[in-house]
Amino acid sequence: MTLTLPRLLALCAALACVASFCLAQQSPQKKQNRSANNPKDENLRQELLRMRDADQAVRARMNEAGWQNEARGREVIALDAANTKRLREIFAVHGFPGIELVGKDGAEAAFTMVLHSPSTDLQKRSLAYLTKAWRRGEVPPEAVAGLTDTFRHRQGKSQIYGTRFEILGGKLVLGKIKDPARLHARRAKLGLMPLGEYVKGLEEMYKMPVETTSIPR
Repeated sequence: MTLTLPRLLALCAALACVASFCLAQQSPQKKQNRSANNPKDENLRQELLRMRDADQAVRARMNEAGWQNEARGREVIALDAANTKRLREIFAVHGFPGIELVGKDGAEAAFTMVLHSPSTDLQKRSLAYLTKAWRRGEVPPEAVAGLTDTFRHRQGKSQIYGTRFEILGGKLVLGKIKDPARLHARRAKLGLMPLGEYVKGLEEMYKMPVETTSIPR
């Protein structure tokens, strides 16, 4: 399915909200893997960090210009496509580039770009890795929640954890939720911050109000 540019811009905005905020708000983890500071492939780690920096820079420029700026939107879309192409090459050799291979920051960089990628295949493979890594205490719950919701959205399903917000009418609007009455309980069980705190962070980051009627009580 071909998406129009305005729809792509809205999608980019929603994904950026998830990735940037979740990685910045990591919860305490159960243990530190020695590989986090001593990765097997330092060159690949550095490449992923450069790709992540470019990913964040182009989104920062779009944030400054406004999320409906089509020129900046095309930059984001083009970079996501280029990063996806390189990630496919990396996955073909290594699978998801995890902590043992590229260190904690390298793995987080890969996660950020997978979350922004248009490839559902990369997201599916990454979700399997991240779920296992979360159970080992190696990644924060935000990583699992953000990718779970994004992957379900791509499948046309309602989100589980309330991490996805679309930009509609100058406001951030929470996407469709499965069983909204149990949303807060699901977030707590996974170890996520309360939804109210998450919403405040989004408002501060994007200088944009959240539509409160979309938030389950």
